[in-house]
Amino acid sequence: GGIVLDSRGHRFADELGTRDYVTGRMLQVDPQSLKFALIMNEATGKAAETHIGLYTKKGLIQRFETLSDLAKWDFWGMFVSEKSLRQSLDKYDKDAAEGTDAFGKKYFHNVPYSTNGPFYAGIVTPVIHYCMGGIAIDPEGHVLDKKDQPIPGLHAAGEVIGGLHGKNRLGGNALSECVVFGRAIGKKLPIGQQPTAAKPDQAPAPLPAVQGKGKRITKAEMATHSTAESCWVAINDKVYDFTTFLDEHPAGAEAILRFGGQDGTEIFEAIHTPEMLEDFSPIGDLVS
Repeated sequence: GGIVLDSRGHRFADELGTRDYVTGRMLQVDPQSLKFALIMNEATGKAAETHIGLYTKKGLIQRFETLSDLAKWDFWGMFVSEKSLRQSLDKYDKDAAEGTDAFGKKYFHNVPYSTNGPFYAGIVTPVIHYCMGGIAIDPEGHVLDKKDQPIPGLHAAGEVIGGLHGKNRLGGNALSECVVFGRAIGKKLPIGQQPTAAKPDQAPAPLPAVQGKGKRITKAEMATHSTAESCWVAINDKVYDFTTFLDEHPAGAEAILRFGGQDGTEIFEAIHTPEMLEDFSPIGDLVS
């Protein structure tokens, strides 16, 4: 439901277009700075409440109570006034009423935009986050040579392969190729010799105890574990050791380290579901 404006406060694309289309328009409109304003009205802010809260805390989104306040945003410099912004928003609402605009947009969510506020705004820019091209494989994951023949013993899965999504990719499907082909390849690869079972008179070695599991952890103790070497975070009064997970976190280690040694319940619940903790076992209970 948001709209994208250039540094002079003008729309330049159908915001609901494909990634390559929107990025291409950005490269045409302002190839020097490649910085654009994402504007959301109150209705859009409510529809994306979870994301707005997270990005506001990260400093990526700002709230402006009125259109006048939005017009004073540093991003615009000297090129935008309240009047010119009002004209852009009025034009958007008019296009929405007519059902299309100069860019062929047909779906206009959360209008009208020409209101008194509040507004949410942030700077967006095109980035490379996924590669469409890559190694050619057959349906079973074999890597193909120049003659489209399988190379014995060589398989590929994930973003390294090419052609699966065609010219463009549907949002939310990047991991599909990893899971589908990774599973297919893993199921057919030969499995090495399994470890020899322990003899009846040889009791298996006990599993190492998880240090601190079930113990009571004070806030003072937890506060000492706030670094990459030892990072504990409390969520709903349970303490988790995320040290070994830092480098695997999709949003980066820094997103967890910011709450290392602290209670991260609020930020966790803003963007995650409780099920996402099922892969982790708490090391103790947080006590006052």
